[in-house]
Amino acid sequence: MKKIIYTIVLMGATILAHGQSPAQKEVIARDNVQAAEENLKVAKQQLVDTYPAFRKDAEDQIKANDESITCLKENMVKPRKSAANDAAKKEIDKLEDRNDDLRNRLYIH
Repeated sequence: MKKIIYTIVLMGATILAHGQSPAQKEVIARDNVQAAEENLKVAKQQLVDTYPAFRKDAEDQIKANDESITCLKENMVKPRKSAANDAAKKEIDKLEDRNDDLRNRLYIH
């Protein structure tokens, strides 16, 4: 069934492609390129307009993460060494690594 559908689609595309002269194809291609360039300009402008807000939000999130990590470290049971303490320290270390990764991606890229 799929083979029949693909064959019909291929035949239709071939008929449509052969129904146009090379000059018509060139005009259509130029129009497509021009539309793509206009879309690219709009997308670039949207990026320029929204990036400062994105960056501020990301910096705020990183700061909040740092505060949460500090709070978690302070609330760990300090006097004794336990398996729960070790597990909590590993999780906190993972969170710190993820936050550092976010910070690097924000400022390096």
